[in-house]
Amino acid sequence: KYGDKGYRVGMWNDGYLGTDSDYGSWGSGSSPSRTNGVKILKEHALRVPYGGELAYCDAATVAKCNIIHSTDLVKELYDTHLNYLHNIAGDGNDVTKELKKITFNASYYYDGLPDVSAYYGQTMQKFMLDHMGYRFVLRKSENTKTSNRGDTVSFSGRIENVGFGNLMVNTVNEIIVVAPDGTKSVVKTLLDPTEWMTAKTTSFNITLSVPQTSAQG
Repeated sequence: KYGDKGYRVGMWNDGYLGTDSDYGSWGSGSSPSRTNGVKILKEHALRVPYGGELAYCDAATVAKCNIIHSTDLVKELYDTHLNYLHNIAGDGNDVTKELKKITFNASYYYDGLPDVSAYYGQTMQKFMLDHMGYRFVLRKSENTKTSNRGDTVSFSGRIENVGFGNLMVNTVNEIIVVAPDGTKSVVKTLLDPTEWMTAKTTSFNITLSVPQTSAQG
């Protein structure tokens, strides 16, 4: 459970996407198979990072790697909450070259996938790079209460986490209010972005004090 020492244990995958077993990161028998390992990470890696080393392999090996060419790849990325991956940004091995050949499109859709349709037509490499860890998208925002200086103003809206993972550490979050003349007021909120979970949309309501020094508008 969250708070137990065992919850702090993560996983490093040193052969990711090299073969169907990630060069032995997944096994059989007493070692978790890929299918069972993904099930474990789906529940366990909510607050611990999962990632590792993109495999180095030759073109022939990559061509036989079913997981790269499977439409289930994107579901696995979300189920395992991939946070980081060495060597994916460049073009240094055949895995990255293969990911640049693959086009992310609607064939990867599954029930529960967040709205990532803006990436249709992009390479799989680009999609993975931009969605490792958390990625918050503001889906709606509206001013529900206006006021004069010294009073309070309210906002509501929705934020979707389209990233594979979650924000794992507490963070200070602020709203910067900019007046027409460029005057800025910075106000801390009581929102908790660590609760904006992957592939989920969260509604928010914010009430802020309007500083007496705020400019009109």
